Amino acid sequence: MSLTSQLKDHSSPIGAFFRTRFSHTSSISHMANPQLRAAQQILPQNRESYPYSLIGMAVDYRLRYYFTITQEDGLVANAGAAKLIRRIPEYSVQTMQNFFAGLSQALENVQPCGRMMKDDAEILLARYCFVLALFETVYRSGLVPEMLFVPDIKATVEDLLGTAQDCWIEDICAISRLFYRTQPHLLTKPFILNPTFTGSTYVGGADADLIVDGCLLEIKTSVQNSLDTAWLRQLVGYALLDYDDKYSIQSVGIYMARHGILLKWPIEEYLRLLAGDDDVSLISLRQELSKAIEQYGVIRSERIALVEKESLAELAMRERAGQMSEEGRCLRCGETLSFTEERAAESITKRGTVQLTDIVTLRCPLCDVVSIARYGHPKSPRTDLDKLTQSRRIRHIFDFNLFMVTVIRRNLLDSDEPDP
Repeated sequence: MSLTSQLKDHSSPIGAFFRTRFSHTSSISHMANPQLRAAQQILPQNRESYPYSLIGMAVDYRLRYYFTITQEDGLVANAGAAKLIRRIPEYSVQTMQNFFAGLSQALENVQPCGRMMKDDAEILLARYCFVLALFETVYRSGLVPEMLFVPDIKATVEDLLGTAQDCWIEDICAISRLFYRTQPHLLTKPFILNPTFTGSTYVGGADADLIVDGCLLEIKTSVQNSLDTAWLRQLVGYALLDYDDKYSIQSVGIYMARHGILLKWPIEEYLRLLAGDDDVSLISLRQELSKAIEQYGVIRSERIALVEKESLAELAMRERAGQMSEEGRCLRCGETLSFTEERAAESITKRGTVQLTDIVTLRCPLCDVVSIARYGHPKSPRTDLDKLTQSRRIRHIFDFNLFMVTVIRRNLLDSDEPDP
């Protein structure tokens, strides 16, 4: 359960801590809400069956492209695409690779950073961002949005890009243009996208939208003309989870994307207002949160670990490992693996008895990696040893190549990592 989920869950002790300690939300909302009510906002053309959450995620992606182009393996959506393939095998690795290749090419062509684009380029990027939002939903919730398989599986990149209704895309484009018109000054300042925090793993995961010039910002695409109390506490949570002050957060803010309004507060003032206590500080509140989490047993004995993201590239590599294993070749270099077996080798156990062992050795001559496995020699004279050897060979080659997946990912061949 992530920080945002815990803030919404009334049975969560972490959520209870934030609701109790930061209960003076009206001190913030009473100042901000009149400004939101007075502003014109971009409303959906058709609110019936409108995918508010997906549009919000798509807008997040689109606005981040004003700052920089993130490589595909750095996107949460990339891990979501890999997860989608595991959930619905009809989605192929090749289709997903084609999608991200198309996205990279589109970004290269339109160059979205720091500028307003022409309408056709804006529409194309909005469609890509909507699909990224679909993939991210799969990653974060584990659930596959119905539009990815109803009425049919989206078998091509064109099918995926056509998932969103035109009115949804127009909405994303309008919100994008409003951001550029109202907040161009943000694009000239130092920024960090999707920051995670030292304490993120202690609450089941927490990654913010962005930090710009020391200001921790959350983007909200809500149609409501008031601040949600959960958003206010969400900002507090992110700031407090930066235990080691890695980001040197000086202020916090909420950008109301449909209103074009950036609400911003100095961090110390914000904390004092929400806590209703003039004596609190960022340091003291970080210590309070750490103690509260430890008291509730979330860390140390029952710490929630983040699940490692398996990217689309890693999933494709695993598929390739299976193919190379069937051919008896090394995943890393493509060389045919040498396989030898020493049958019924004698060894003495700790009890002094003789034990017969079959020793299987697999070697890649180019990578200079050797894998040795030992099996008990079959006692039954009826065992077909040649058939058994072939079975061991197939299994051992596959295990070898799975290890090579790790080698490739971590560049272990350049370190002192022992052979498998």
